[in-house]
Amino acid sequence: WVAMAHHADDQVETFFWRLLRGAGGTGLGGMVTAASFPGHSDLQIARPLLELRKAEILSYAKAEGILFREDESNANPAHLRNRIRNRLLPLLRDEFHPETDSAVLQSMGLLSADADCVKALATKWLAAEAPQPFNQLHPALQRQVIWHQLIAHGVEPGHQLIEHLRQRSDHPNSLSPTQTVRCAANGRLHLSKLIRDERPVESTEWKLQSGWNESAFGGATLRCRAGARERAEAGPGVEFFDADRVGERVVLRHWRAGDRFQPIGLGQSAKLQDLFTNAKVPALEKRERVIACAASGEIFWVQGLRIGEMAKIRPETSRFLEWRWMPVKPA
Repeated sequence: WVAMAHHADDQVETFFWRLLRGAGGTGLGGMVTAASFPGHSDLQIARPLLELRKAEILSYAKAEGILFREDESNANPAHLRNRIRNRLLPLLRDEFHPETDSAVLQSMGLLSADADCVKALATKWLAAEAPQPFNQLHPALQRQVIWHQLIAHGVEPGHQLIEHLRQRSDHPNSLSPTQTVRCAANGRLHLSKLIRDERPVESTEWKLQSGWNESAFGGATLRCRAGARERAEAGPGVEFFDADRVGERVVLRHWRAGDRFQPIGLGQSAKLQDLFTNAKVPALEKRERVIACAASGEIFWVQGLRIGEMAKIRPETSRFLEWRWMPVKPA
């Protein structure tokens, strides 16, 4: 089991964060107190503080003399969740409804219960030997039936894909250059493999020199340098690594089948394919994401994911690798 410190205020922020992404009832219902870690059924997550407000937790910690740490990135307005916490929610509380948080938490409970009901009906329909015809199901139930099957096949259940499958029976939808999925008239999904893409995976390798190193790859520019850590402005694409653990050579490449990666905080490595799915990376984007490998060949950075455990900053770190990934903006 892994215990997480999410609390009720996090739930409220999650509601608005997912609302702005167009989430349905399951997403808007928020986090649950216990669940399996996505892609790792043997790893369980518990959130024992989920029903407590942040103010209650802070009050208890101060009263008991419990030390805690405030993540400095929580104040960075570059992150949508921070803007929700520091701008949107105070505005709603001050000018619209002083009990905004309580109202949102109530709605989340109702949405979660409704979503659980639809999930149960979808599971029952999929297990039935002679279920009701798919085209006679309520659209909400059709979506959930398709959602369950996509998850079972390891496919990211995006809204657009689900709607295409639901409304266009037997029409193939591309998941990648080598795979399609279609929904038969009976509501069952069928995945098909196309001719395997044998194109070599593009890559570039370079040795870290003193000062700034710069390389263009994957539609972006990478600038990095190793040495004593200097105060740097935080922002998207800026990371710091243990330079000695990375080594003197860095390889940039794209995803390959079988790649494994251990993001910081994860107890063991996982298939990068699964991590992409959990992070809701669209299937067609997976092969475009850039990966950085250390001199040992181990992946220490993946575009859009958390940094790697192997090269994270430790108390004994003496040399730092400053990493700046700057996508090229279209004209």
